[in-house]
Amino acid sequence: MDVTGSVLSSDDNSPLPSATIYEKGTANTSITDVNGTYKISVENSQAVLVFSFVGYVEQEFTVGVKSSINVSLNPNVRDLDQAIVMGYGNQKRSKISGSVSTLDSKEITSIPILRTEQALQGRSAGVQVTQNSGQPGSAQSIRIRGTGSINNSEPLFVVDGIPSFGIDYLNPADIESMTILKDAASAAIYGARGGNGVVLVTTKKGAVNQPAQITYDTYYGMQEPWKKVALLNAEQYAIIMNESRASAGLNPDPALSNPSLLGEGTDWQDAIFQRAPMISHSFSFSRGTENSSTALGASYFLQDGIVGGEKGRFERYTFRVNTTQSGGKKFRLGQNINYT
Repeated sequence: MDVTGSVLSSDDNSPLPSATIYEKGTANTSITDVNGTYKISVENSQAVLVFSFVGYVEQEFTVGVKSSINVSLNPNVRDLDQAIVMGYGNQKRSKISGSVSTLDSKEITSIPILRTEQALQGRSAGVQVTQNSGQPGSAQSIRIRGTGSINNSEPLFVVDGIPSFGIDYLNPADIESMTILKDAASAAIYGARGGNGVVLVTTKKGAVNQPAQITYDTYYGMQEPWKKVALLNAEQYAIIMNESRASAGLNPDPALSNPSLLGEGTDWQDAIFQRAPMISHSFSFSRGTENSSTALGASYFLQDGIVGGEKGRFERYTFRVNTTQSGGKKFRLGQNINYT
């Protein structure tokens, strides 16, 4: 059955061109034209249509017996009012005209990662993160909108307002948010140093009048190759070699004359690859009063390699202290200490 209708904005009833309409649970999709109208064919009356548009709250409707569904989408005010850390300070997302991407602490810690740079993988358009080696703890290469120089194309890292050579020393659980400035307008305050883009990192701090809060996170996992190459065993290899020599008019190799005596042989993939553990412990404490705030963090991370085991081990200890004391509206003293 066919369903038609229009998609409008609840603010001024203006049409929303290129709004997306899709049947939930299927790949059946349609978009609105310049007048905000659409047409989509669904399987039956139980189908659920999902209406979405950038900057608006998504809505769902069950088709039922209706052949026409008109939808009025509400603006996503929460996203527009989100505070974004910029070079010039905090700004609302709705007032930012440059190309900026943000990650909050939930997104950063949603998957187990070894290095903080790995949190950027696949999370932001135009940002490419590659691992230079398969060894645990190896460096990551970050490219924002391609390679900008034949020399150093790494972006500028700014941690709590202080330029840094990297962020590999940070514990991902200690990060409050990460902001990526991609274009020239957003990174202009940093001059030539921001030519390859800028990554702004804000670490967690204690809040004013915050009760004492203790957090402990841990996980344990095992790593192994997800797929191995299918190879011949010793007996199968001998049979194939003898057949190839016979096809070429040669006598069988004396060492392979009786393949059944060779058995399975050695599976070198099993000999080289092994299961490797990955362990993480993270502890944090924060509290605040009317004039001061304190945040402490400590972590331990260990990862063995699937090749070499303990010989490829990566082990990291981190400790962080962040305190702030306020002496009125015009005076504030803070300390930020990181040890890795």
